[in-house]
Amino acid sequence: MKEEVEPAIAFCEVLRQQRISRGLTHKDLGLRAGLPGKYIYDLENGNEEPFLKTTHKLAAGLGFSTSGFLKIIERRIYGFDKEYDTPDF
Repeated sequence: MKEEVEPAIAFCEVLRQQRISRGLTHKDLGLRAGLPGKYIYDLENGNEEPFLKTTHKLAAGLGFSTSGFLKIIERRIYGFDKEYDTPDF
C-alpha cells in the first residue's frame, strides 16, 4: 500500500506542478482564474486553503474540469502519480 499524503499538501503540490508544467507564473494563472497572483502563491505554500469556488476557478485556469483537477489531487493523496498506477480503493 502506498503512503497517503495529506490532502492540503497534495493540493499545494498539484497546483504548483500543474502551473509550472504550463509555464505559468502566479500572476499568469491568477489572470486566467480571476484570482490575485499573491493568492495563488499563498495557496501553493499552504498559507491559504481554497474554497470549492476557488478550486473551480483554478481548474478552469489550468484547462481542467473541476472534477478532473480534483481527480489529480486525489491520485496524489493516495500516491498514484503516474497514469499506469491503479488505485486499489
